[in-house]
Amino acid sequence: PALNAGFFPFPFFDDASKNKLYADTDSTLAVSANAPKANIDAAKKFLEFLTSPEGAAMIVSKARLLPTVKGADVSSMDAPFQDLVKYVGDGVVMPWAFSMWPTVVFETSKSALQEYYSGQRTKDQMITYLDDLWKNK
Repeated sequence: PALNAGFFPFPFFDDASKNKLYADTDSTLAVSANAPKANIDAAKKFLEFLTSPEGAAMIVSKARLLPTVKGADVSSMDAPFQDLVKYVGDGVVMPWAFSMWPTVVFETSKSALQEYYSGQRTKDQMITYLDDLWKNK
């Protein structure tokens, strides 16, 4: 069906100029320093390809994702993505808070919240538990 959709910042503030759109990198790629040298070299070549204009075009056309390569051609993406590109380009985005949490805190928070929702932990117990995890990460 035809759908007129788009992105806009969640209105946290009465002053619209202060509102930002949540947008963050969904995933990242890295090369393990512990991998065999041949694998490291191959992985670096693959990353070089992904960050090339050709690789960015593939990410857009095949995966339908916004590439993180500056200057990538995203003109073929649907209208909602054009909104997102504009917000990112204008610098009026902010990352999801959980993406900056230490992995152990993020992963453990899932089960801690389930325990809270099911009545196995109180709110205070859950907060203390997560605070302790953060401090000891």
